[in-house]
Amino acid sequence: MRWEKGLDRFINDHFGEIFKIFAKIKKSDRISSVGVFDEGDIFRHHAGSQRFDEIEFLGHYKASTDKTYEKLKDELKEIKESNKLKSFIQSYVSDLKNFYQAFLDLLSEIDTNPTTLKVMLINKIDPRFFNSLIRLKINNELDDETLKLFAKTDIVFFKATRYRSGTAYNLINAYLEKSKEGLKSEMIAQCRNYIESASLKLVKDASNSSCFHYLFFEKNCQEMGLADLKKLIPGKQFSQEKEHIIPINLLELDNEIEIQKLGFEYKKDLENYIDTYGNFISLEKPLNSKGKDKDLYEKDEIYKSSEIPFNRCFNVKGFNKKALITRNDEMREWLIDTFFKDFATH
Repeated sequence: MRWEKGLDRFINDHFGEIFKIFAKIKKSDRISSVGVFDEGDIFRHHAGSQRFDEIEFLGHYKASTDKTYEKLKDELKEIKESNKLKSFIQSYVSDLKNFYQAFLDLLSEIDTNPTTLKVMLINKIDPRFFNSLIRLKINNELDDETLKLFAKTDIVFFKATRYRSGTAYNLINAYLEKSKEGLKSEMIAQCRNYIESASLKLVKDASNSSCFHYLFFEKNCQEMGLADLKKLIPGKQFSQEKEHIIPINLLELDNEIEIQKLGFEYKKDLENYIDTYGNFISLEKPLNSKGKDKDLYEKDEIYKSSEIPFNRCFNVKGFNKKALITRNDEMREWLIDTFFKDFATH
């Protein structure tokens, strides 16, 4: 047909651009923020981010790249009219290119926007949100407020309650049917009933929390700007570590006198609190190694060397059970009343 050469040129030109964009994505210092990643992953995320008039919705949160590709081929076979086929191919290829570009733009923003840095690099948002996240980016609707809402939803869905992969992936339906406000309303509705339990777990099980650093910075480090945050990324990855303020080896030494000096009745009492939020700060890796198993007076000088103002001002010499419990209570209150307030007030 007459349009075939023109369509071939259109496809070749667009895929040429897509390959160039992906080459930049692979070279990005921030690709580690999304874990192991290849062209197939972007293809799958794109398949679940848009509906085209000519075919069925392609995406499914459990579908592999190969299965998604097979489904696309099957759908194409069902399009009998050449004009409809041409229209779909042009729309699909053009949209795929835009998706790649928006993904690259989001990675690039990690180095220019403190909110993006914290959400993508420190929190490492689950990839099952990418279909919605990148679609918003394409449409210039991914502002800081919405990005933070994704981070909070990610914490509720994956880091503080049961694993909700399908719910995260299917948020795209709310966006495609009801626009951005519909998407936000759906996130709020899905999280509303889990705020109390999530907040309690984030405090009591901080040792196993993968979002500890993100929450620590959101609560304690709002005065740190982009330049300050980037000082904490010596290479390509965020390298902060969880620092036990009261050292874990105090349990191993089983020194009842030292344990009681800190306000704990006995070893089991300390065990109940040592891995809770109140006994942690986010500390640079070299400083954490230096402070391992040190007593509180020795840690004071180490904390003062931190790039984080909160750590430099932290009263570690006066730290004890009472201070730890106060930090736990304040954190739980902050999570419910401030951090998760978007979910509680709707």
